Amino acid sequence: MILKINHKAHVIATYSQRMIVRTVNGEHFNARIKGKNLRPVCGDWVLIESIKNENEKLITKISVRNNELSRINTRGKREILAANINLLIIVIAVHPEPDWYVVDRYISTAENMGIKAVIVFNKIDLDKKNNKAIAFIQDYKKIGYQTIKCSVKENSNLDKICQIVENKTAILVGQSGVGKSSIINKTTNNILKISEISVVSGQGKHTTANSMMFDLPNKGKLIDSPGIRDFITYAESFSEIISGYKEIKLRGVDCKFHNCRHLREPDCAVKYAVLKGKITNHRYNSFKRLINILKNLKKIN
Repeated sequence: MILKINHKAHVIATYSQRMIVRTVNGEHFNARIKGKNLRPVCGDWVLIESIKNENEKLITKISVRNNELSRINTRGKREILAANINLLIIVIAVHPEPDWYVVDRYISTAENMGIKAVIVFNKIDLDKKNNKAIAFIQDYKKIGYQTIKCSVKENSNLDKICQIVENKTAILVGQSGVGKSSIINKTTNNILKISEISVVSGQGKHTTANSMMFDLPNKGKLIDSPGIRDFITYAESFSEIISGYKEIKLRGVDCKFHNCRHLREPDCAVKYAVLKGKITNHRYNSFKRLINILKNLKKIN
């Protein structure tokens, strides 16, 4: 029997079939989902109900989201990874070597979400003269993206990460092995340990979190997402792809045709900017590469 008393709660961890939610009073509960249509993600605000004779709560409704971080998954379908995010922190490292095309796709997603993207270059203690990576980072700075070089091992510039997250909800994204969890462990004094509020599956086994939110002392929140080898931006139109590359969007206003796709059209201001070095070859190739990926997936024509 369900007690029909709705309470507002924040989803702070997601597992395969279970969630951890935190009420506005700061109480933590294991929760499961009512029905098959709800798909809560980390960062969601939800309504929960108590279940008679059970400590677990029931999620009955997802509140309207401010935004959604989504990608195209391996089945070619849209997958929402998190919600209600203010800041996207893209973590790269000396090792594993950065995939700059994936970095661009994260940035593109942030642009279309209307949120800020920051690139954090971790593990700089391993190779402080990584000229190739530093050159790429300088290019992103010229476009207007904030970059932070840090080292968890040397406790270098972690305070800058804390500063940008203050009073915000941020998600850390990037490849496995770049040090996202290490950054969280260093920047979070009141870290939410899984052992303190673990989730048990239907088989009685403790399960691993897909994503989890951690509190910073300055009222910031960090979501640790699982390492993703590849990330494909979810977009349904050429205009969305163009909007994701802000220097291309900016130059595109000077094209001869208002609906220029910046590929083979004549008098294209974007192609001219690439020729003159105003837009880097990498970013333009990244733009075209994303178009080809989405065409192959039949997401755009």
